Amino acid sequence: MKTAGTKIVQTICDSCMCQCGTLVHVKNGKAVKVEGDPEHPGSRGFMCPMGLSILQTVYHPDRVVYPMKRVGDRGAGQWQRVSWDEALGDIAQRLLKVKEQYGPEAILYSFGTYPAKNGIAGFVGLLGALDSPGTFVPNCHYCYTPHIIGNTLTAGLVYNCEFGCPKFEESKLVVMWGWNPGSSFPVYAKQMLEAWRQGTKLMVINPRFTELAAKSDLWLQPRPATDGALAMGFINIIIEEEMYDKQFVEKWCTGFEELRRRAREYPPERVADITWIPKEKIVAAAKLYGSTRPSHLHTHNGTTYATNVIQTSRAIAILPAITGNLDVKGGNVFSMWNYPPVLTYMNMRKMLRPSPAAEDRQLGIKEFPLLAGSKSLRGYSHPPLVYRAMYTGEPYPIKAFIATTNSITSFEDSRAVAGALRQLDLMVYLDFFITPTGELADYVLPPATWLEREDVVDAFGYYGYVCARPKSIEPVGECMDDDEIAFALLKKMGLKFPIPGVDSNRAMMDFQLKDAGMDFDEFCKRRVLYGKITEKKYELGMLRSDGKPGFNTPSGKVELYSERMKQLGQDPLPLHKESFESPVTTPRIAQEYPLVLIGGSRHIASCNSAGHNIPWLRELLPYPVIEIHPDTAKELGIQNKDWVWIETPRGHGRVKQRAQLTLGIHPRVVHAQSLWWYPEEADREKRWYEPNINAIMSWDPPYDPVCGATLLKGGLCKVYKAD
Repeated sequence: MKTAGTKIVQTICDSCMCQCGTLVHVKNGKAVKVEGDPEHPGSRGFMCPMGLSILQTVYHPDRVVYPMKRVGDRGAGQWQRVSWDEALGDIAQRLLKVKEQYGPEAILYSFGTYPAKNGIAGFVGLLGALDSPGTFVPNCHYCYTPHIIGNTLTAGLVYNCEFGCPKFEESKLVVMWGWNPGSSFPVYAKQMLEAWRQGTKLMVINPRFTELAAKSDLWLQPRPATDGALAMGFINIIIEEEMYDKQFVEKWCTGFEELRRRAREYPPERVADITWIPKEKIVAAAKLYGSTRPSHLHTHNGTTYATNVIQTSRAIAILPAITGNLDVKGGNVFSMWNYPPVLTYMNMRKMLRPSPAAEDRQLGIKEFPLLAGSKSLRGYSHPPLVYRAMYTGEPYPIKAFIATTNSITSFEDSRAVAGALRQLDLMVYLDFFITPTGELADYVLPPATWLEREDVVDAFGYYGYVCARPKSIEPVGECMDDDEIAFALLKKMGLKFPIPGVDSNRAMMDFQLKDAGMDFDEFCKRRVLYGKITEKKYELGMLRSDGKPGFNTPSGKVELYSERMKQLGQDPLPLHKESFESPVTTPRIAQEYPLVLIGGSRHIASCNSAGHNIPWLRELLPYPVIEIHPDTAKELGIQNKDWVWIETPRGHGRVKQRAQLTLGIHPRVVHAQSLWWYPEEADREKRWYEPNINAIMSWDPPYDPVCGATLLKGGLCKVYKAD
């Protein structure tokens, strides 16, 4: 309800990736309340704790609101407030010096799924102006990328994670495989539960008994990192029982007979042995999926934190194809083609990529050609090789780093990351607070929150529409929109943004909206732009550049047998390959490290490493927990809420978390929360490393041979009571 003297701004939250509609109550220029906007087509009034607590971020006493320059030793915590002119002038000169001395490839910009900040297009454009290949996503080797590669190799586009979501009420069955939106995409969870109450069946495949598993019609609990075997088992049953869509397979698929022969290697008995799921459940789940149309199968990071993830992603991606669930209402949709004529973030990034010659200098192009390089499916360097280059200078030095990600907390082997960052000549960090990564910076620059900036919003879960984010309040202190920081830095360097006539964030947004026939002011009045929802776009010639019917693959069909994988020396058919470290492959190590580790998933009170210093969120998540089965805890002499130590075979040191006993996890599996740091701790060891499972995860090989993913789920650990 609006109070006297208060205006209400309809805008879009950006505290996580859901991008919910929000009503911001503003009084005397200050935001005093936020609540969900019931008119938003996706969230329909919902907001999660991260969005509802945004005012505690905006007006936090420790928020960085002025440019800060390091004046002591790196990491000593000695800072001096400087003007924007001084900060940007010095940064610009030092970046140009690095480019001249070492080449543009020595300059990096990092981004990821970080909350309440933007700047991606602006800084990617800055790298484009430098012709630097240094667009760096520190988790790209296991987050989202495996599904992009797996989906694209199979059908040419992304369709079974994030971008492929339909309206769930149009599905007769929703399969959540290795993804818990109740914590990471709560709007999706709300939409699924609404559909479930209306009769949509729900299947959950997850080693943990999640919120949605509690509501599901069928829950399968696989051993971590065995999802590929389970998917092949599903394929085998569906084919042998002739539950596949024969008409679609015959007309639109290649390699079906080869797939049939490979799938026969995965009978239910073998899959049960690999996954620890009872045979009867595997058969029942496969038949439920194979016999229900339309079905939506969604997967995410639960299936990609291991070293056989491209083959796993390929196996999962094949299931919607052979069952006729591709690009149909209630199935797995090619949703990017349903947007209105607006240049989305993905479109902008493609436009702003540097020259092919520059991208071919990306680290990992030889080892992982589908991840790095101009002909890859991503155009990103391999993160472990990036940090190694910071250390060693090989194959070329990395000397300057503009970071918007808390890499020390969020990347494997946190101590090694910190050591790599200390080798830089220049590190610029953009964040609301000085995090562990920010402590090693030369400059900390203050970005605007989503209350203080404007955007064209095209979230992953937006089904056929985009939204306007108008500014709700003026920035606190001297905070500045990330994109405007990039444009200001470009001017200081004497460079121009790669798109002619675009020299500010507002000009960039107007450019994005040009084909829609409006500027950003008009867009704000409209608030939402809708596209046309079209089914079976492959029949209409909408997916190929030549306009012919078919899929965006070399054959024009869904490639169950991948010639491109064969050309790379990889198996053209999906298969399960046991992780290099597991109870099966390393039984001797398992004697000392007997538990299978899930190295972290999200919590609704924390988006990645953010939220630990926000009072409302810290009350919901006061400390890091490790989930342990009660029988296992009893054997180890551990009681509920005991503090315990965790160690891994290849980790450095140990991590301390609090035990949470639950029947919702297998007795031989534990789940340790990740992305933790203690803002209140004075001691660096306790602040940076002690609570964070990433501190004892390795970035060393073996990697997934296609995308370079590391082993974060399915490896081994031991747990024992702390002193």
